[in-house]
Amino acid sequence: YSAEKQKLYNLTMSSTVNQMDQERKRSQAPATVKRVDGASTNIGDSQDHVHFTDGSALKRDGTWKHGPERNLSREERKWLIDKHGWTSPAKK
Repeated sequence: YSAEKQKLYNLTMSSTVNQMDQERKRSQAPATVKRVDGASTNIGDSQDHVHFTDGSALKRDGTWKHGPERNLSREERKWLIDKHGWTSPAKK
């Protein structure tokens, strides 16, 4: 895949924040996922993001919002990237 094709694929395969948070509430997400937040409409560069129990938060485009930048676990990668179409963060 080219970068553009991958980006298009991720957009078409991505799930809504509500779908993801419902999975979290039903314990169908990794236990390390604390919550899933949508983009703030009053902030120009805001994106959907996932908060983890270690205090880190990952944006949909694979950049870290805050907290320790780290490698995702296999379970987190499978859920976020493979199932929900999010972009993978750079490996540490």
